[in-house]
Amino acid sequence: MASGTTSTSRWGPNAQFAFPASGGTGAIWTRLASRLRGDVRTGQTVLRIDEAAKTLLTSDGSILSYGSLVATGALDQLVAMTAGAPAHVRQAATALKHTTVAMVGLGYKSPTTDRRSWLYFPGREVPFYRATNFSRYAPANVPHSDPTRYSAWMTETSLPVGTLLDEAALIEECDTALRRCGLVPDGAQRVSGHLELIPYAYPVPTTGRDTALARIQPWLESHEIYSRGRFGTWRYEIGNMDHAVTMGQDIARRLVHGTAERIYTVPRPAAREAVHGR
Repeated sequence: MASGTTSTSRWGPNAQFAFPASGGTGAIWTRLASRLRGDVRTGQTVLRIDEAAKTLLTSDGSILSYGSLVATGALDQLVAMTAGAPAHVRQAATALKHTTVAMVGLGYKSPTTDRRSWLYFPGREVPFYRATNFSRYAPANVPHSDPTRYSAWMTETSLPVGTLLDEAALIEECDTALRRCGLVPDGAQRVSGHLELIPYAYPVPTTGRDTALARIQPWLESHEIYSRGRFGTWRYEIGNMDHAVTMGQDIARRLVHGTAERIYTVPRPAAREAVHGR
């Protein structure tokens, strides 16, 4: 269990949170997959969806059949790969906007002393908007599971889609900024540094988003395609991990038992939008 502070009255639900003792966030899904029985496939990209035939074409050439399809990828990409999506649905998908994030991981041969789990930086004096104290989350996130000798930070820098990035320069800038902010001692030896580019990081709640969703989602659901999760719903306001997990549970229960979903509701077009969509 990791903790941002000891006072729940000050920090609310984020005051304490669970995190895997080893394996990082991905350990959650690895352990979940190990409990599933049946045909579980990973590492295969879906290239095309035939909603009429209810089949998927994957990158290895397989054609898979489905009854109901639950998709958690980016909604605009889902529409693009769905063969029979009409023009007004495809056009609506082009209106959806998102950001890209460059995640820089930095490891130091220096003890983990800061007790905060993460910090936000709203100003321009640093290149990142958030820094996560990754060795605070779990000792196994540093060599030999020894945070008394090592520390690790993860920074996030938001980028417009398509930005040309000097990865080496950004790693150096983030290292310098962590030291300048006092999160890493000036004399600490950096022992690792890498960058991961996350093309789809956050859906942007633009003024036209709800209109676009009201054209896309009802059409998908009319063909038994259920798009859920952060980018499946394209709703930043219900886009955290806890929301995404709940949405997964809810759509499974809805399809099996017919129960109502707790978080997600299908956006409905206004009367004139409904006419346009016919």
